[in-house]
Amino acid sequence: MFSLKKQLLNFRLKKSLKLLEDEIRETPKVIGSLGILWDGLMPLDEVLIKDLATSLQIPFKNISIIMVGVTEAIQQTASFEILHLNTKDLGWLGKLPDSTHHFTHSNWDLIINFFDSKNPLLSFISAESKGKLRLGFAKTDLRLNDLIFHLPSQEKNLFVDEAVRYIKIIITT
Repeated sequence: MFSLKKQLLNFRLKKSLKLLEDEIRETPKVIGSLGILWDGLMPLDEVLIKDLATSLQIPFKNISIIMVGVTEAIQQTASFEILHLNTKDLGWLGKLPDSTHHFTHSNWDLIINFFDSKNPLLSFISAESKGKLRLGFAKTDLRLNDLIFHLPSQEKNLFVDEAVRYIKIIITT
């Protein structure tokens, strides 16, 4: 049963990546909204996200996070909403659950793919999401990101520093 779901997810991922490759995106002039896809196997660092949002002047209410690989439901922190997903949440035909609709259908100024493995579910959610600028790590599928960092995901502070630096350069040119 699970392998069929996985095969369908991989098929849908290939199709979404092809559409993403062909998509023409407009570079944002201001970063006002932030969508983050986070690998649930890594502890979520809320301080890091707050530092990133503060540095880019993004209101916390305009931040949404999906964590994949954990089993909790939607969690509201003091600052932003976190949706927890697992592969068991996928529909039979690889359909994402309705709870992801807000994330995948919002027009994000910035999407951060904070995962450093080729996780099909994280990659699929990212490919299905609408973002003007995408950034992530080199170990993922390179088609997902416009700005790629060759850093280990454990170097979170360096990631934030470099992301802020390059994003500011991109939006001012």
